[in-house]
Amino acid sequence: MSRLNNYGRWIYGLPGSLQNYLAKRPGASLFAANSLWLLFDKLIRLVLALTVGAWVARSLGPHAFGELVYAITFIALFQGIANLGLDGIVVRDLARNPGQAALILGTAFRLRLLAGLLCWFIAIGSIWVLRPDDNTALQMVALIGMSLAFQSADTVDLWFQCQGKNSRTVAAKLASYAIANSARIAFIVLDAPLWMYALATLLDAVLLAIALAGIYRRFPTAQRWHFNLHISKELLSQSWPFMLSGLAALLYMRIDQVMIREMLDETQLGFYSAAVSLSQIWNVIPITLATALAPYIARKKLDNEDAYMRAIFLIFRVFAALSTAIALTIALLSGVIIELMYGSRYAASAHVLTIHIFSNIFIFMGVAQGLWLINDGRGKLTLYRTALGAVVSIVGNFLLIPTMGIQGSAFITVLAQFFSVVASNAFFAPQILKLQLQAFWPTRRRTPSA
Repeated sequence: MSRLNNYGRWIYGLPGSLQNYLAKRPGASLFAANSLWLLFDKLIRLVLALTVGAWVARSLGPHAFGELVYAITFIALFQGIANLGLDGIVVRDLARNPGQAALILGTAFRLRLLAGLLCWFIAIGSIWVLRPDDNTALQMVALIGMSLAFQSADTVDLWFQCQGKNSRTVAAKLASYAIANSARIAFIVLDAPLWMYALATLLDAVLLAIALAGIYRRFPTAQRWHFNLHISKELLSQSWPFMLSGLAALLYMRIDQVMIREMLDETQLGFYSAAVSLSQIWNVIPITLATALAPYIARKKLDNEDAYMRAIFLIFRVFAALSTAIALTIALLSGVIIELMYGSRYAASAHVLTIHIFSNIFIFMGVAQGLWLINDGRGKLTLYRTALGAVVSIVGNFLLIPTMGIQGSAFITVLAQFFSVVASNAFFAPQILKLQLQAFWPTRRRTPSA
């Protein structure tokens, strides 16, 4: 009951039947509370992204908005490397070895900081080589790229995720995000130059790092963080497939925007990015739920294999229902949504949104599968399937952008996600493919054990 006393007092405001259910299950109460805090954080971010982001797009217009998106997208391609693919592995190891928290976190933080700095310099050099005469792109990439070093502070969040105490970081995160978005609003009102919007992106990362450092000082680990060479080798030996797969995933999720800019122009990229923004915001739902579930699933794996696989299947089923409902609803209302959010200048974005939104079905499935991949130590499989998605995305965009424009790119995004998340399992993980297909079965079925 101690865990319930610490984390479950919130349930007494719920309806009687749900209250009784959670009161008897402290683990479920902890997960529900943790999920609600994470969802609250993501919901506020979602509202701000929709409102302030759409206002920025309206103010800048498709062409300038496309230039800003190009710089942000270019830096995003380096985030998969700077992150080192450590999130899931660090949470897993903290759940299994809480006594080594200071060593695990200290090692992960230093590895990420070094990787972030290296990626920042490489990004600046790369944009200088690729676009030597584009001073605007170089200036914005240099500013936004600095955030790669500051994102190493996200290691602090892993410490609280492992304990199921995400509530401690939510307020700090939201405060930093609110200040950064207030700066964006001020830039709109003042009609600030384009590079100032890049500065706002950097400001978001800096403020978040400061906020996380502040909350950690209040609730630190029992010992000071230290770097350990042996642990660093272990982390990197396990994380490199996830790092490369993260890079591959970013490629097939972001390379379309880079290719549209290079093969068409900034204006078409502005249209496309407006639609993609409204499509990708739904990704926060599976990521949030998976983040809250990660420690629970890690412990399930240790306790009972059958219960572990039943939990994985249940996640697939819930994610299948949510993603399908979202995709169908947004596809039907795409024209109205684009007009409402961005105005008539972005009418061309509606057709892109109608197609692109269906990629969420496979993204939801991919996030659910990620829990299985990490706990079964199948990092190389992650690399194989995301590499396949990257190849489909690059080749497909090269073929369809010249003939179908930005709508062709949206179609390729959906196709790449399908090959990466579902079709690849026919060769690499048929037992997971079975669970994925059964998750969409509309009637009540016995939960498979794979």
